[in-house]
Amino acid sequence: MSPIKPPQLRTVLNANKADFVDALCNYFTWEDVRLSGTQRKQEGRSGALFEIFGGRGDTGVDANRFTYADCFAPSFLSVNIPPKGAYLLVEGDLKSSTAQKLAGIPTNAVLDLATWSQFGPTVDSLFKDLKSIRNIGWVGASKLLARKRPALIPVLDNVLYHAFDLSTREHAKVTWKRIAEFVSDPGINASLVEIRQAAISKITSGNIPDVLILDRLYTLSVIRVLDICVWEEHHKHVEDTPDTCFFEF
Repeated sequence: MSPIKPPQLRTVLNANKADFVDALCNYFTWEDVRLSGTQRKQEGRSGALFEIFGGRGDTGVDANRFTYADCFAPSFLSVNIPPKGAYLLVEGDLKSSTAQKLAGIPTNAVLDLATWSQFGPTVDSLFKDLKSIRNIGWVGASKLLARKRPALIPVLDNVLYHAFDLSTREHAKVTWKRIAEFVSDPGINASLVEIRQAAISKITSGNIPDVLILDRLYTLSVIRVLDICVWEEHHKHVEDTPDTCFFEF
């Protein structure tokens, strides 16, 4: 199976928009609710807290340095940063060098091909620094970076790689550039924004009570909308039927 292309992703998003809206609502919902007249268990996802735990990682005085809150936040996405690695980033030998590189990546940068061309080399250099820390690995490094620049750097994990038929041997920067190609497509971008807005409308209309953190949806980046929708749909296929998913073409 060849990697998915933007026209295919446009088709998938449009054909399954209602399912993706439900997935996004589910992500931010905590208790059992009624959807479309059918009782459905809504477990919510701890990942709804990833960007905001202990304060956002991309705002305030800590925007250009890693904190212990940043290092704990990936646990909401089922990845634990080792204590020694956290110390190296927050107080140890990597504190200054990683802060310098973060300062070279604007907090308001939004992922598209032009922005990635400009800041991708710095992101890749920082990614390599993080990945070199023992027991952090490429998934942990990706989530640390996504915590600091959530509109620019997509979360990477095995589910996303499987859904888009990406090779885990690829460099992260190649994968991030491919995602930049996706979200630079006007049709894909518009669909992701529409899915986010439809989820907000569904929740604020009272159809989805017990929302974990509604205001997160208003500021959720399009790359996180894409990540959440893909993960919510596809993780069960990775676990149960790895050869079947919306993204099979």
